[in-house]
Parts: sequence; C-alpha cells; structure tokens
Amino acid sequence: MVILLRISVGLLLIANLSPRSDAQDSNSKLECVSLESLKWLTGDWRSEVDGRLTEETWMAPKGGMMLGLNRSVLATGKASFEYMRIVETGGTLVYLASPSGKEPTAFALKKCDANEVVFENPKHDFPQRIVYRLAGAQLIARIEGTVNGKLKSMDWKWDRAEIKVALTKAPGVNQMLHGLRTVIYKVKELPKAKQWYADVLGFAPYFDEPFYVGFNVGGFELGLDPDVQASTLGSNVAAYWGVDNCRSAYARLLEKGATKHAEPQEVGGGIVVATVLDPFGNVLGVIENPHFKPAESQ
Repeated sequence: MVILLRISVGLLLIANLSPRSDAQDSNSKLECVSLESLKWLTGDWRSEVDGRLTEETWMAPKGGMMLGLNRSVLATGKASFEYMRIVETGGTLVYLASPSGKEPTAFALKKCDANEVVFENPKHDFPQRIVYRLAGAQLIARIEGTVNGKLKSMDWKWDRAEIKVALTKAPGVNQMLHGLRTVIYKVKELPKAKQWYADVLGFAPYFDEPFYVGFNVGGFELGLDPDVQASTLGSNVAAYWGVDNCRSAYARLLEKGATKHAEPQEVGGGIVVATVLDPFGNVLGVIENPHFKPAESQ
C-alpha cells in the first residue's frame, strides 16, 4: 500500500482506530520466517471505493525476495505508486517500502502466522506498522501508527484482480452469480472435522469459532458448519477442488480416512475428476484440469 500520505487522498481515508498494543504482540508467534510462508500474498489485488482505484501486485517468492507494486488512481486521474520488497535476511523477513520510488524504508518482522503478517518500524514517522491479512478470498491491508500524538490507521480490502476481470459482464446483462466464493460442509462434530480438514489441507483455518470454521483454500473458502438441523448429508451437491494430480489426491484422501464415492476418471480433454465421502458424510470432489491455470499462490 502507498505509505507516503498525500493530504488530498489520505485525509479522506485515515481512521481513528487503535493499532495493536505491544502487549498483544509480545505474545505473538513467529510461525513463518521464510518467504514460502507468505505465498498467499502472491497475485494481483484490486479495489475501487468512491472513485479511487487501488491495485497491488505481488510476485511469488524467488531468489530470496518477493517484489510488490502498488498503484492508486483517483477519479480525477491523479495517481501515486509505491515499490515494495519482502526479503529474507539474517534468518528473518524484512519489508522494504519505496513510495514514489524513493529510498526504501525498512520494517522488521513483528508477527507472522498462516494468514497474517505484521512488519514494524517504531522510529518511522507514519506508519510504524504494516499489516497484511488474508480473510477468505480477500486481502486486507492496514498501516497504523501515531500522528501528532494520535493513534491513526488506514485500511484497504482487495479482491483478486483476475476474478474481477473474468466476471466483467456484457452491457445490459444483469449478472446475478459472481463465481465460487464458499463451499460449506455440514458436520455434527466440528472439532473432529476441523482437525481432519486441517490435516488434509496442511494448514490451520483462518476463522475458528464454535459456530463456524473457515479455511482459505487458494483464495476460496471451505467452511464447516455444525448446524445440521434440517439438512441431509449425502451426494446431492458436490464441490470440486483443484489438484495437480487427481489420482494421487484421491489416494491420499482415502489414506486420511475418506471413503470411496466415485473413482478417478477422465472426462475429456485431459480433465480427471473423482469424489470421496469425508468422515462426516459430505461429498468432497477433486479435479485435475490442465486447461485451468490458477494464481501461483493457490
């Protein structure tokens, strides 16, 4: 995000929100200290609010760095930009911000887990802290700190740009459906279901409450809902999740305790699909589609 505050833009967006306290961060875990742990940042992100277009792009980790570019365009046509880098150095990660291409300012890694990363530089004028958080299919960014003795923050909420482009509708068409966002499975035993899916996916949920658990899977949400009243488990609906190799994924799911539903089969054009029943009675589909190339972070 553009770190250099511009009075013509920044005063419209800045909010009186308290930044995280040092006490909170003192208990934070640095669960990721490598760039590979931040692959979820990779991609093209975009939002448009009140005529202001904001775009941010992050390249995948390679060569010990992730490269980012932010561009903000007002309705008047006035634009600002920023170069960003996240680099591995000294066994940790450092965020380097270069608003308008100026000399970079370094922010040290403060907190990091599966879906959030925080960088901090207490000596910088503003911001002192930079936060990125993945919430379902959206990327939320925040800068926060103290300005003239007052706590301030600015927030952005972005969708993947490629999704918005794919959903561009023809003139005069009233488009009702906007693509896959969330697939929810009903489960009677939420703790067991949460553990099973965390084991299958290889990471923890980003949203974890007694009434709902949500996993971010390549920018889409796999949800677990313990409210099974008036619901019938079975094969009435199947959601297919992308995999590199359908047969291998099918075999791994069976090893994890799923049961057979429909064995892998090619349906044409090199596309292979299969379904299993998870331990909670839901149909879980996997699809190998060589014609579909998802974002690298997925």
